[in-house]
Amino acid sequence: MGASINEINTIRKHLSQVKGGRLMRFVARGCTVATMIMSDVIDDPVDSIASGPTVPDNSTYIDCANILKKYGLWQRPASPVIHTIKRGMKGEIEETPKEGDPVFDKVYNILIGNNTSLCNSAVRYLKPHVDVVRYLGSSFSGEARELGMFLANLGDAILLRQKSSALVLGGETTVRLNLEVNGIGGRNQEAILSAALNWEFPPNLDVAITCMSTDGIDGNSRAAGAVLTSRTIRKIKRSRTSLMTSLRKHDSYNALKRIGAVAVTRKTGTNLNDITILCSMGRYS
Repeated sequence: MGASINEINTIRKHLSQVKGGRLMRFVARGCTVATMIMSDVIDDPVDSIASGPTVPDNSTYIDCANILKKYGLWQRPASPVIHTIKRGMKGEIEETPKEGDPVFDKVYNILIGNNTSLCNSAVRYLKPHVDVVRYLGSSFSGEARELGMFLANLGDAILLRQKSSALVLGGETTVRLNLEVNGIGGRNQEAILSAALNWEFPPNLDVAITCMSTDGIDGNSRAAGAVLTSRTIRKIKRSRTSLMTSLRKHDSYNALKRIGAVAVTRKTGTNLNDITILCSMGRYS
């Protein structure tokens, strides 16, 4: 539906007994609590990561209602989610604990890993192998297919100018699903498919692109993402019409699987958002 992770987490906080700082209500008063945080949210807002079980929450039940209205989901009177939110708006359910609540007096929330650290690790790995490596930041969001078009433009504007180069960027995009039936895929595979369909480059360019989910799960597929090379991109160009249909139907997994481009890692046990790497080793004869 296109909701951001922050919007989704606002809803989660108000449906859970432990999220949104509520976990601290089960901790004996006076205990010291240290939370080691691995961030899967852009810009690392600790109140949104894992829905902030040990962090004050500034959102409200009214915010939840506004989010559901924004995406046309409020008019479902039989929904237990809406029933709970309406009860909270009436004061029948206690709000999440806010800043200044004494339950947080001895709580320490410590960030130990995020997408920036992940991307910087990739940069350090790539430096000995290419002439130029650029880290473009970890705040990329928006529609997955729009990220794909952006990556295509990056390839045309930057990668072709260097003998060998790499670009590293991170973040997390969204996929706005159709109202009718959708296929199998995820934001990383959709971005890759969109990039390949929009990228124009010489046939003798040695290039590779990957978009990967760090938790090993991309959308409703079994893949973590996808990897494209010059060879697989040429296959996509020959099947352009059918693959554009796959993109419209959000069926990127099956489209990319046919050309051997999906990457399956299984669950990794952690989540630091998504990572994208574009590499060009120059031209070959």
